Amino acid sequence: MVSLEEKISYLSQVKANPKLQSFYNLLYRKAIAPPPPSTTIEIDEIYYGIVAAIAHQKKNDFHNFYARISKRIVDKDSPSPFIYDDGLIFSTIVGVKLFDSDKTWIRNVISIRSSSQVTTTFSHLLEDDFLSKSNLPEIVIPFLELTEQLSGHEPILDKAYGKIASDIDLYSNSNDFVIIMTLRSFDVIVQSKSSHAGDFERLRAFEGKFVTRVGYLSVALYNILLFAFIYGCIKGLALVPAFKDRLNDFALLISVIGTSFSNLFSFFKNKMKLLIYNLLGYAKHLEKKRLS
Repeated sequence: MVSLEEKISYLSQVKANPKLQSFYNLLYRKAIAPPPPSTTIEIDEIYYGIVAAIAHQKKNDFHNFYARISKRIVDKDSPSPFIYDDGLIFSTIVGVKLFDSDKTWIRNVISIRSSSQVTTTFSHLLEDDFLSKSNLPEIVIPFLELTEQLSGHEPILDKAYGKIASDIDLYSNSNDFVIIMTLRSFDVIVQSKSSHAGDFERLRAFEGKFVTRVGYLSVALYNILLFAFIYGCIKGLALVPAFKDRLNDFALLISVIGTSFSNLFSFFKNKMKLLIYNLLGYAKHLEKKRLS
């Protein structure tokens, strides 16, 4: 990955371009500024409208702008320049997915674009084919993040990380769309890894508390059962008239039995703990840890 200085320098260029800035803010879920007052070209108005509708989760607004752009007839023999506006096409695919819009028009647009990895990835995104080897993962990851489908796609993150981390010529790319998508992908990967690390530490802390509490519970249950057994023996002997005169002898016997049980405390406590582990489904996890 290139240096932080290069990233800052590039982002200053993005900030100077309203269209790129809007797209960057969409990816990073930042506030979307209104289009410049000088925006008079309809396709640019549609672009800003689609980006804002996605950012603000306004389904009706997206449908209105999508209806306007889908009125344009695209021709393979004389394609309109806007079909190569990667930011516009990507945003439209995101909106179609988020707001469950008809795919026919955007699918046709993608089909008449010149063949490239970006075009291929767009086509696969539209069909929910995120695992294709011909995809550019740096495009797939922001799409999954924006459409809230990132969970469960860790292999894509791992694949993209190696590729992005070793790309020392990122900013020599003439495609600003790819550069911005790559930057966002890298940040999503880092955030995801940090989140998983935090989850792992929290799980380890919980496991420690869980084992300690089960230990306390097993001791408490053992003592309750032992007390109930001894108490039951005493009450049972007291109810038999023939043994009332010898109750003291039996009390001594019960005391001896209790002492014997106390000597077996560790054994029964561990058995009680194992029983609780099995009831709570934790025993299988312990067995996996032992075998790993």
